[in-house]
Amino acid sequence: MSGIGLGTRRHRKEVEGRLNTEQQLKEKEIRLTTFTERSARLKAEQVNLETQAQLRLAGTIQQRLLPESAPLIPGLDLAGLSYPAEVTSGDFYDFVTMPDGCLGVVIADVSGHGTGPALLATETCAYLRALAETYSDVGEILTRLNKLLAPDFEDGYFVTLFLGRLNPTDHSFVYAGAGHQSYLLDADGHVKTLESTGLPLGLVDDAVIETSVPITLQPSQLILCLTDGIPEAAAGDSDYYGNQRALDLVKTNRQRPAAEIIEALCRDAQAFSAPDPQYDDMTAVVLKVESRSNQASA
Repeated sequence: MSGIGLGTRRHRKEVEGRLNTEQQLKEKEIRLTTFTERSARLKAEQVNLETQAQLRLAGTIQQRLLPESAPLIPGLDLAGLSYPAEVTSGDFYDFVTMPDGCLGVVIADVSGHGTGPALLATETCAYLRALAETYSDVGEILTRLNKLLAPDFEDGYFVTLFLGRLNPTDHSFVYAGAGHQSYLLDADGHVKTLESTGLPLGLVDDAVIETSVPITLQPSQLILCLTDGIPEAAAGDSDYYGNQRALDLVKTNRQRPAAEIIEALCRDAQAFSAPDPQYDDMTAVVLKVESRSNQASA
């Protein structure tokens, strides 16, 4: 065999060897890349599972802060309910015993969605309970609460909050509303708006929240407090559930127990926006004064 033939064969083997080596390197690189990607994916999945577990725990803790049941007061029917849109919620309601023997009725809504508003809602609830143990004037409570919250409410966050004080003996009622209104329904269906008495909490640290003029609740009257997740439930891009639908539903169901009224209201708002998922937290409180006939038979 000539030298040229031997050289060609040797060169071909060298080329094949280099190709084999390059192929092996590519395969190793592919395996390494696949392993790295798989490891990163598994790590991301693990982080996601841990995050979801932490959110579920936070949601569970937050739900425990809500009242287990409404207080039983002769001549009155009281209930509250909250449906969060996510695992955690920026809404809450509460029933707090005040130092003068009155009952505080609370509903609140922190702006935004997610974990941040949920933490701020928990903070707001804790501060409010502490203040209600010491002070009885609802306007003073919310004014002091605002001073405590303002340093923590940055990046445009704020909370709207309605605090009513009910005297269970004579059914007198006063309230303070920090950017939050509620409704008083008479037996004949007439509706009076309980207007806000000040700015939402957390916007201005020296804001003053006023106390309303006292009213005495009469037999068959009803107070409805709700957060904006109910009237702002949307069907499509432009049709909203609205306050009027909410009030009409309450009027239609006002003979039912307070808990059933709230359940019907939230379910109706959810059905209105179906099949779209619930966009915002839905929370409501109903305070009913029993009719004279029910009070007489009790």
